[in-house]
Amino acid sequence: MRQISWVFLGLAVWGAVHPM
Repeated sequence: MRQISWVFLGLAVWGAVHPM
């Protein structure tokens, strides 16, 4: 269940690259 970590990482990166 390490996919969750990847999901969190992706979300963090997405938020940093695409700030709302």
